[in-house]
Amino acid sequence: MIFIALDYSPWSDKARWALDHSGADYVNKTYVSMVGEPWLRFKTNQYKGAVSVPVLLDAGKVFSDSFDIAIYADSKRIHQQRQTLFPNTAIARKWNELSEKALTIGRYHCVVKQLDNTQAQQEILPSFIPDAAKPYFTWLARDGLKYHLKKYPVKEELAAYRAILLKLREALGNKGYILDAFSYCDIVMALALQYVKPVEHKYSAPGPAVADCWTHRELLEEFSDLIEWRDWIYQQHR
Repeated sequence: MIFIALDYSPWSDKARWALDHSGADYVNKTYVSMVGEPWLRFKTNQYKGAVSVPVLLDAGKVFSDSFDIAIYADSKRIHQQRQTLFPNTAIARKWNELSEKALTIGRYHCVVKQLDNTQAQQEILPSFIPDAAKPYFTWLARDGLKYHLKKYPVKEELAAYRAILLKLREALGNKGYILDAFSYCDIVMALALQYVKPVEHKYSAPGPAVADCWTHRELLEEFSDLIEWRDWIYQQHR
């Protein structure tokens, strides 16, 4: 298996988490926005329309959606002692749709912040650019950020994000999990909180300035309980 992903993307980590849970043997290929698009089109044999990551390649099959990758990974579970992440696929799909909406809104506001933060722009530059040279390549980061705003336009405000978090709080109640046990529902909603406050993890905000741009303090103050839940989920299952 070859897993092509943007390391700090919550969308990529939805799929990566499922792959890791399954015990699947895969090779991680780091994707670089814009620069890597021709290569991605070649690997996926998709030469028209929009392309994005994550993508999983396995035995001639191409999976280009985090939800589909997670289902495929779960079906290939090597660690059979680990329970399925999909006891109810229909419910998982509904929570994933909420997660997608929350992340899309959060990312938009985050990107807008990063356009005004030169340190954040340096932090998101590819690792092959030496740190000493990064101040001279912030234009590349800005181009990438503008590209994202054009590719993923959003009209909804943070109020819609807040409504989704209220649904999560209601679903959890006094429980540790959305369903009876750990499932993909918990993964997607834990990652939906990345734009409230990013978790401390290697597949998260790539630096302190980016982390600050990801953080929405008005939501963090109201939903600190969900951040505690998210951190607990990471401690137990990541």
